[in-house]
Parts: sequence; C-alpha cells; structure tokens
Amino acid sequence: MLPIRVAQAATLLFAFAHTAGMLNTAYRDDQERAAIERLQAYVFPIMGVERSHHDFYQGMGYSLSLFLVLCAFLLHQIVPLMAREPAASRSLLGGMSLAFIAMTVLSIRWFFPAPIILSAVTALRLAYAALKLPPK
Repeated sequence: MLPIRVAQAATLLFAFAHTAGMLNTAYRDDQERAAIERLQAYVFPIMGVERSHHDFYQGMGYSLSLFLVLCAFLLHQIVPLMAREPAASRSLLGGMSLAFIAMTVLSIRWFFPAPIILSAVTALRLAYAALKLPPK
C-alpha cells in the first residue's frame, strides 16, 4: 500500500539524516565548540556510573535513530498483515500515527523544519492508511 511505503521512506530518511547529523562533529564557531566541550566536561555520578550531559544527548540521539529504524521495519511487516487482519493493522497504524503526531508536536517546539516535515508526513500517511482499511 502506497501510504505505508511513503511513511516507511520518510521514516528511513529521518533515521538516516538524524544519524548523519549526529556523526557530524564540525562546529559552526568557537562558541558552539565551547558549549559542547562544557557539556562533555561536566561529569557526574548517576545510578552507579559517571556520565556527562553530552553522554545523555548523544545516547538519546542514537536511541531516536534506532527507534526510527524499528518503525520502518514494523511498517514493512504491517503491509502483509493489512490484508489478513485489517482490524489489528488499523490499531497498529493508528497507534504509530499518534506517536508520530506527538513527535511532530515536539519537533515544532524544540527542533526545525526537517524533523517537523518528516514526522508530519509519516503521521498523516499512517492515519490515512488506517482510515482506508476495510471495516472488520
């Protein structure tokens, strides 16, 4: 189904671009370098380990990339399920759509156009696919 494939492509693009951005270690200027170095330098104990704020930032960034790849994989698995189990597919697509709607809202608040657009495209395509499934 095309809406699922569009959502899957947007999710994979989001994962790839997010990971590439995380791997980019170039600094825009000396102020950015200083800010990141401060985040890396402030190490504190938490639950028996030593971590910095930068560790949390990096870990959550890579966790998001992993989550996006998992979502793309799940979308690939849902396509054959849609023909056999439309009701189960509808609830899975609806739940994923709600998650991407929430991601869109969070992106509007804290990020920039690329994640906003990719989250919104994914959310809308998933909602459309869920609504187009035949009744039980």
